Amino acid sequence: MALVDLSMELAREINDDLPPGAADFDLAAAGMARLREDTMNLKSLQAAPAKTFVDAIKVLSLPMQVGLAFRERRIDVATLPQSALAKLAEALQTSTATLLSYLSLPPEAPLTRARKSTVKPGAPEKVSFERVLQDAGVDEKSISNLLNEE
Repeated sequence: MALVDLSMELAREINDDLPPGAADFDLAAAGMARLREDTMNLKSLQAAPAKTFVDAIKVLSLPMQVGLAFRERRIDVATLPQSALAKLAEALQTSTATLLSYLSLPPEAPLTRARKSTVKPGAPEKVSFERVLQDAGVDEKSISNLLNEE
């Protein structure tokens, strides 16, 4: 859709003799503000320390390991319940769309863990939300309640 709008805008004849109107300035300013806001939110999530995610995951009453899995983007987005995603986005003070964009990025492995291992670290992989909860030691009843909550 944006590509079509851009194509139409480029094909439009412009009279260079007339200065841009107030509506043109307002439209450009609103677009730039929206771009800056989205970029800053995604960038701030990428630069956020692990403590930010650990503190945010406490809203869902889940262990620290789950917060670190979110920070490292190891959770498959398709397996996340919408309610948990919305609560986490609210705790991180960002939009659900921005959080989804962040989690859709490739997973990352922290360098500090790689140095502590005696074996060569493998590439991180995305796993289901349920698997992360099981690995973190969350009981089956809590997992079931969290996954079925909508």
